[in-house]
Amino acid sequence: MTMKTWRGVGLGAATALLAMGAGCATRGFAPVMVTHDPTAVANCQKVDDLVVKGDIRYDDPEKQLIDLAYEKNANTVLVESTTKPITGVAYRCAAVPAATTGGETRPGQ
Repeated sequence: MTMKTWRGVGLGAATALLAMGAGCATRGFAPVMVTHDPTAVANCQKVDDLVVKGDIRYDDPEKQLIDLAYEKNANTVLVESTTKPITGVAYRCAAVPAATTGGETRPGQ
């Protein structure tokens, strides 16, 4: 290959890496709070009901609820059940609920 060809290959690879990086950044790293306490979401807007279908991908079934909440642009998940079917409710809260005592509300990982 000539030097011009290698330069084109390098430029193409750099462009592909930048595009992949931009795709990853679009999801962002906004936290999703997880709670089992319905009073924590009393002043929040309900986005949608969440149901984990199929196999559980993580050791912590709540992580799949967090993934579903991200897809719906929610920032809080109220966990209703951690046994099959794993269910919860996605909410959008103006202020993410503060952590409660006893570990009831925690940031999603």
